[in-house]
Amino acid sequence: MIKFIYSDHFHDKNKEIVTHQVYKISSSLFSLPAYIEIEFKKLDMVYGELLLNPRFKARIRIDERLSLQELVVPLLHELLHLNQMQEGRLKYARQGVYWDNKLYHVDLSNNAEIWKSHPWEIDVAEKLPKFLEKLLGSS
Repeated sequence: MIKFIYSDHFHDKNKEIVTHQVYKISSSLFSLPAYIEIEFKKLDMVYGELLLNPRFKARIRIDERLSLQELVVPLLHELLHLNQMQEGRLKYARQGVYWDNKLYHVDLSNNAEIWKSHPWEIDVAEKLPKFLEKLLGSS
C-alpha cells in the first residue's frame, strides 16, 4: 500500500498511477515493505531521497517538478534503498549509517560526489540498470 503525501496543493493522479506501477513491478523483483509513503515536494539538489528520520521508516520524497518519465529512475533508486533496509544491509542510527554491520560516520550534507562513494550508493548504482531494464520491459 502506498500513502501519498503532498506539501502544497499539488496533486497529480498520473504520477500516483506511475508510482503504483513502479512499486508493484519492483516488489515482484525484490523485497519491499508492504506499506510505504511517497511524498511529492520541491527538493533541492536531488530528485529523490529516502528519509533518514526513524519516525518515517519507509518514506520516500520525490521532487514534484519531475515529469512522469523523469520520476521513474529516482523512485526506483530509493526503492532499492528500501530493499537494502528490508534485507537488513542498510540501517540508520544516531551515530551514523550501518552498511553490512559496519558503521559509517556520514555527514548528510555531503556533496553528491562524496555521497555516491558510499557502499550503499555503489550497490544501488550497480543494480539500477538491471532493474530499470526489467521494470521498463514489464510495463
